[in-house]
Amino acid sequence: MLAVTGMTCMDCAHHVEQALRSVSGMRKVRVEYPKGVARIDSEFPLAIDTLNAALPKNYRIKPLSAEDAHNKATTSSSLLGKHSAGLAVPVPVQRSR
Repeated sequence: MLAVTGMTCMDCAHHVEQALRSVSGMRKVRVEYPKGVARIDSEFPLAIDTLNAALPKNYRIKPLSAEDAHNKATTSSSLLGKHSAGLAVPVPVQRSR
């Protein structure tokens, strides 16, 4: 799960999804406008720079903070399940104490 900046409407989410789907090796993409997140699954690790290069200049992808990733993962169901394979950026996991 990654943060998406620059979206202002559902059409923006559609444009981001279409652009990310065009990246070589991409299996699944789901962009949620209200939450500002993209859930991706790829065949192999993809660098954030590679994803951003595929996007129109209005939009950017960035890693979520550990707290944001935990909050968004626990408050919504995931199209891709609990694990998103293929990310080049490690997604931090909060562990209960």
